[in-house]
Amino acid sequence: QSFVMSPSSILSLAWCLVEGFLLLLDLVTIPLVVFEEGETMFNAALKVLGFVFWTCDLVLGFFKGFIKRNGEVETNVRKTAKAYLRSGFPADLALLLIEWWAFSMWVLRASFGWEQFGKLLRVLRYGRYVNVENLTKLNRLTRRLRGRGRTQEATAICRICSHLVGILMLCHLFACAWCGVGNINVHNPHRWPVEYKAEKGMQSFGFRYMLCLQWALSQLGFGSTFIHPQNGMESAFAVLVAVSCVMVMALWLGEIITIMMRIQEGKREFHDNKLRMQKYITQHKISFDLQDRLWQVLKVAAEDQHRITEQAVPLVNCLPSTLQLELRAEVFIPVLTQHPFFGMYSVSDADPRAMYNLLRKNALSDLLLEDGYEVFSENEVAEGMLFVAVGCLRYHFKYKWTDVRKSQWLSEASLWFRWEHAGQAVAASACELVVLDGTRFRQIMYADLPESHKYARAFCQYAKRKGSRMSDALPDIDALNVMAEDLFCPAKAFELCKCWPRVCKQLNEWQPTDLIDWQTLWTTPWTESHSLSNSALIATMTTEMKREIILFYQTLFSQNLAERPLFDWPSEVERELFDKRIIFLKRFVICLIVCNVYCVEREHGINKHPWPYPLASVLCHGGRALLRLHGVQSR
Repeated sequence: QSFVMSPSSILSLAWCLVEGFLLLLDLVTIPLVVFEEGETMFNAALKVLGFVFWTCDLVLGFFKGFIKRNGEVETNVRKTAKAYLRSGFPADLALLLIEWWAFSMWVLRASFGWEQFGKLLRVLRYGRYVNVENLTKLNRLTRRLRGRGRTQEATAICRICSHLVGILMLCHLFACAWCGVGNINVHNPHRWPVEYKAEKGMQSFGFRYMLCLQWALSQLGFGSTFIHPQNGMESAFAVLVAVSCVMVMALWLGEIITIMMRIQEGKREFHDNKLRMQKYITQHKISFDLQDRLWQVLKVAAEDQHRITEQAVPLVNCLPSTLQLELRAEVFIPVLTQHPFFGMYSVSDADPRAMYNLLRKNALSDLLLEDGYEVFSENEVAEGMLFVAVGCLRYHFKYKWTDVRKSQWLSEASLWFRWEHAGQAVAASACELVVLDGTRFRQIMYADLPESHKYARAFCQYAKRKGSRMSDALPDIDALNVMAEDLFCPAKAFELCKCWPRVCKQLNEWQPTDLIDWQTLWTTPWTESHSLSNSALIATMTTEMKREIILFYQTLFSQNLAERPLFDWPSEVERELFDKRIIFLKRFVICLIVCNVYCVEREHGINKHPWPYPLASVLCHGGRALLRLHGVQSR
């Protein structure tokens, strides 16, 4: 499956772009054979490129994934090859044989009438446009490009431009066909090229092509021309082109009118409300200053109405359940995983059914709010957690306003227990929220992720410690990270080897180099939130023990190193006191080494076990060591 190209991948898009480019070039260059111009470097390069590309495309067709009727992507090599053999392979093989024959005729410069046969083969390459698969690819490509339009007006402009390009290509075909009709019977003097002196050799290629293009445009009603048919065949062709142009113009104008009507329908409601507002302002004689401010706010509100919610798209309900889940996942999961709990859950080895059911059972929904809308007020019962996807909220708590911006959230407590809002939230601008229903969340977690009770218990302890300081907005992200890490990636046991200071080319933790290193050694990583998590406690113990080992070494032994500069003591008294303490500590450590250190699991316990940690840790955290030296005097 790793060799199969997904239909939505970047490589597939690039291949489709090259394919569309070559098809358009064929559409432009193949009809130009009627002008019987000589070979150019561009034409030669185009033939070589087309020969190589279409040969590779035939082989690559066996490794192109496709989208099944239920929306799933098929990437199995056997199935993609079997589907290609049944669908596009026969037509592609026939067209590739034509391509090979035409390329061979061009390389060998064949004579005896084979050049005309080669031109006929070039015309047969138009069979690529009859191939339904190629038309589907071009349609998908144009749909992707049109989908880049962020507004309805931009999409409409893209559609109109694509129709204009189509009309120009049709005029190009009509122009080349008009030239070909005029040159069918070169011995007939009653032909339009003879009448208007536009035969080969009399005028340049550019003049003849522009003359034919002007005639084709005039058939659509764009300008006039002085060229007219001179025989029956030319008249019949002109009538056929005129009928075709009438049909094309009718379809094109109908499409443009439909596009403009859709745009107007989208704006009709706003314009009706605008007229009512204008009438209201006029009746009550509102001041000009207030009018200007009102219209400015309404203008901003109209610009912010481009976003729509899932409930406003009925076609979503027509999709299969699997596609609906994938669509909801791409909409909601990027917003949800900004929170530490969901972010670590999404990348952990925990059972993903809970996240799957959050999407399937509609526990998540999106909500559009206008500027100034009150989201909730103080003492209201919270129904769920709110994530800010677009825009900004303002949260008021204890006489202080706080901005809640994109990728932030409110009311997480409502997920774990009954919670009343501690403050007020107001939309500071037009914004979009993702709402996670608290009741459905608890039901899903209880059924599919029972281990989440560990996070819930830690969060409840955190809320109890906060007390009256607990608000809907939690700025303490570190505490949330600690609780989430303890649930999804806990440290299961204390590892003594991680306490050992590291030594490498760029780093020697035994030797602090500057003031910042010394300040780090003398500080502690402990915070109150670490008591919420066993893994945080273990990480804190590991860091503390490593720092104390370094300090112990620097205090007792580093002065004995030969490369260590001598310390300049302020007075001899301080040096004597330091030496006495160091001598005592060194003798004490030697005593611990010789006599061994034991510990008990409980206070006043009897069962002794060897001390499993470095001896330096005996003296850390202000701990006390009870010494029993059998047969050794205390001095």
